[in-house]
Amino acid sequence: QRSHAAMSSPGVRVAADKIKVLCLHGFTQNADIFRKRTGSIRKPLKSRVDFVFIDGPHSAAGAFPDSDRAAADADEDGDAIDSVGPRAWWLVGENIAAAASAAAAAALLERVTLDGAAVAAPAPAAVTSLPTVTTDGEAPSEASPAPAPTWVRPALSREMRGWEETAALITEVVASEGPFDGVLAFSQGASTSALALALIPQLA
Repeated sequence: QRSHAAMSSPGVRVAADKIKVLCLHGFTQNADIFRKRTGSIRKPLKSRVDFVFIDGPHSAAGAFPDSDRAAADADEDGDAIDSVGPRAWWLVGENIAAAASAAAAAALLERVTLDGAAVAAPAPAAVTSLPTVTTDGEAPSEASPAPAPTWVRPALSREMRGWEETAALITEVVASEGPFDGVLAFSQGASTSALALALIPQLA
């Protein structure tokens, strides 16, 4: 760590160097929103602290389902997202896998011709078989369709996707803007800061 103050003679303190703090926004926020949110903190410290705000490497657009449409167009606290769009330090692996499965299922149900016209996939060939009955002589009910994949709220996810890109970004920022004396972070950014301090030696 850098020394931020020195004594030139007994009782006389020389001007200290400004410290530098890396700032990591929350999930679905971005650097500009976090900068605005921290204005009341930064203003009294502007002569002593340089705050460096960066955007997460991943787009968080579509991170919420249609039932949470308001959240999809705003950050965690409901503030409208600016032109940069909602960003994230990592994405929910369970939801990415569910989206991939849904896309694969849709591809099986529909083909697209060369001219772009949608054509329904051919129905499976009919199979001749004897009717099935239960032991009490009643016809069994039709099988229920497979349940739709369950959407996982980001805060409850147990599968993180995209950490490699985040680690590379932070390493690059430390090399170009550092060294940093501390990290100011919120929500997913706070989790990111803990991981970064543990896994990126250049930041610690």
